[in-house]
Amino acid sequence: MDFSKICFVSKSEQKRRPAKRKVVRRPKAPDYGAEFGRRLKKVRAEAGLTQETLAELADISTDYVKRLEGGHYVPTIAVVDSIRCALNLSWDQMMGS
Repeated sequence: MDFSKICFVSKSEQKRRPAKRKVVRRPKAPDYGAEFGRRLKKVRAEAGLTQETLAELADISTDYVKRLEGGHYVPTIAVVDSIRCALNLSWDQMMGS
């Protein structure tokens, strides 16, 4: 057996800890769900509709409307379109442009 290739590490070298890695902070991504939820709540209130009525008109569940307004979900284009049609809004009005 060739012992020349075996590396012995001293106790002091074993106790050394690796250098800490620098933490790179990334910019916070926009929260589209919360942004859409605030907008939806505003346009629904302006239209004078309850969450239940909007859900019925848009053919989605009341719980889904609540979660959308709470910013928990980001809706698909199809859902936004059905909500937009239920509120009789254009895309620009719906998205706040």
